[in-house]
Amino acid sequence: MYSWVIDIMNVQEIRRFLYVEAQVTPVVIQDADADGVPDDQDAFPLDPSRSAIVRLPASGAYTVAYEDLYPVQGDADSTTMWFK
Repeated sequence: MYSWVIDIMNVQEIRRFLYVEAQVTPVVIQDADADGVPDDQDAFPLDPSRSAIVRLPASGAYTVAYEDLYPVQGDADSTTMWFK
């Protein structure tokens, strides 16, 4: 560690330079479809256009409401879907 006392009364600029050297061991990540997602985290490891399955909500139920008589006001249809 280096330290200096600097009289800042006449200082207009302070420049610092930091040089870092590191040795890195490369890690080979398997990615069969070259989509950037490792195969062990890819739901579709051989399909470059897909990588995940998303379900909202992840479990439980949700309700989708729709009106089949639009633009006329009608009976406000809905459907409940369950996920396990």
